[in-house]
Amino acid sequence: QSYMKVHDESPTLKQLEAFAVQQDDDIWTFWCAFYMRNVRAYIAIWAAIRGHDWQLCVATLKELAPLFHAFDRTYYLCLLPMHLAQLACLPDAILKHMQNGAFSVSLSGNFFNAVALDEAHERKINKDMKMAISNTDTAYVDRLTYYLPQRAHDTRTSSGKWSCLCRHRV
Repeated sequence: QSYMKVHDESPTLKQLEAFAVQQDDDIWTFWCAFYMRNVRAYIAIWAAIRGHDWQLCVATLKELAPLFHAFDRTYYLCLLPMHLAQLACLPDAILKHMQNGAFSVSLSGNFFNAVALDEAHERKINKDMKMAISNTDTAYVDRLTYYLPQRAHDTRTSSGKWSCLCRHRV
């Protein structure tokens, strides 16, 4: 909410909008409208994740839905209503954890440097793979040997479930 309020009350953005209107130019009008409606949502979701702001994250997800439709992102468009419905059904205990920022994590411990859990997981895997390539020892390779096949299986299984759900959209 605070980001949206700052955005809506920004003198700089108001000047940009006024300038675009004065130009009487379709291109300026298009890009100004595109920024005001679309880019704002992407910036807001980034800020919500970075700052552990659950309310902003959920509000922004709702704002992103029309963008997924407009830009033909049918997979995300399919998943978003299901995701929002699941969020609405969260037990109070889990919801409280989410509101306290449990949906993102800071790998470095620095303020406003958090990433979503899936991105943190991906970064960890990438780091592990780079370490395996550059600093190989037998213990490390043994751990990867057991971990990677299970991770690949889990990814295939979950991907199949999501694609199945998306095929049954209305």
